Amino acid sequence: MNRIVVSNETDPCYNLALEEELLEQADSGSTLLYLWVNRPCVVLGRNQNPYLECDMDYIKSKGIDLVRRKSGGGAVYQDLGNLNYTFINREGEGSQAMQQQVLLGMMRPLGVDAVFSGRNDILVEGRKISGQAGYCEGGNEYLHGTLMVRVNKDHLEKSLRPSRIKLESKGVRSVAGRVANLSEYIPDITPVQAGGLMAGQFRQVFGPCLPVVYRDGSQGRPRQQDTYESRDWIVDNCPEYTVSQEMRWNGGILKLRFQVRDGTVLHAGCSSDSLTCGDIAWIRELEGYRYDREQIVKTIMERGK
Repeated sequence: MNRIVVSNETDPCYNLALEEELLEQADSGSTLLYLWVNRPCVVLGRNQNPYLECDMDYIKSKGIDLVRRKSGGGAVYQDLGNLNYTFINREGEGSQAMQQQVLLGMMRPLGVDAVFSGRNDILVEGRKISGQAGYCEGGNEYLHGTLMVRVNKDHLEKSLRPSRIKLESKGVRSVAGRVANLSEYIPDITPVQAGGLMAGQFRQVFGPCLPVVYRDGSQGRPRQQDTYESRDWIVDNCPEYTVSQEMRWNGGILKLRFQVRDGTVLHAGCSSDSLTCGDIAWIRELEGYRYDREQIVKTIMERGK
């Protein structure tokens, strides 16, 4: 029978790991709707480079988590004003038409005329309020997405804006578009209310459901949570790339360039306009080490003393 699962946790790593656990439990002939809300975070697509997609300094200064999901697509900013939803099925049993009926149908009674655009966007008056991505594993599949209810747009714009670091990458780069919150059309709506509307429409479209199941950390950690929390998965699991950065050092500007693969520095080079920096060939000593921008700056500053 169809099921609805709601997470009471806001830890994005917990929620992504629970999503994977629920994917493994997909039943033939039924659909599961999973709903959750994350605390402020940037969620990377599977093949994305965080240094390209995010302003890493900004998200760290604001305490915004950086996480990575298993599905492809672009990076998204989420906070307590965003509702995440996932439709889980056995592979090939998901009905896109029925899923669309749930998502569009929940808004029509409230006077919001939403439409699907392209493969994975939902628009209201030409502005994006929801984006989707899909993933298959072990004979099961999900389609998940975000629904912007009352997201902090200032954090969204500043978190996803690339910083001054310049990169060349083989990864996928997000394209910032015009976005809107559902609350701009339904002023008093909250993510919890939106989730209730979605669950109600899910029952109408898909039919009878088992009682709603609520999950939280008191029931234990999902099996894959450690993976979602690891630097290897979040930062190092991205295509080979080259990163350039500049810093003041020994009275001049030091220009650094690193070729990185799987989080490890393959090649390190630099140049400087300083008259007193001396031989800087020692920068090659960083090759073979994990690329960590803050640690690299600290090491270079210590060498300059």
